Amino acid sequence: YGIDMRVMDGGTDILMRSSADTGDYCSISTTTHGATTISTVDDDNAEAAHLTLDIQGDTIFKGDIADGTSTEVARIDASESSLLIKTGKKIEFGNAGEYIVGDGTDLDIVSSNDATIDAGNDIILDANTGITKFYLAGSATDYASLTVAANGVTTLATVDAGLGVVGDIILDAD
Repeated sequence: YGIDMRVMDGGTDILMRSSADTGDYCSISTTTHGATTISTVDDDNAEAAHLTLDIQGDTIFKGDIADGTSTEVARIDASESSLLIKTGKKIEFGNAGEYIVGDGTDLDIVSSNDATIDAGNDIILDANTGITKFYLAGSATDYASLTVAANGVTTLATVDAGLGVVGDIILDAD
């Protein structure tokens, strides 16, 4: 059976103390519905109680969906040395609706307010063509484009797909 420990009051199931400082320890606790917590404690509060997972294979994070089916959410791929978020899953920031999600073809960065890209002195949005397009919200055909060609020749263009003609460019200076 290995180790079978039952704690009836929902307390700590396993406690491992440091031989160098008995105030430093790691605990594993399991409570209602199998909720499990792994905690590390540094009793002198030096914030040195790290949790390190050192695994020779992949690390797989799964979660149950409503019907109880276990589905992979993320994986640390040992052969690629990378964190992979499964298709359709997203990385959320806070609770204000900011997230990043990709489907293997497109990558969406969503913000409830401003999104800032700070890449030092250079920002490359389409390294293959030198064309960056800014679309009208809700339209896949009305847009402005910024194209950089050889010798730094730069073109700012607009497309008004509804009329089939080039849209206006308005400079509104304060």
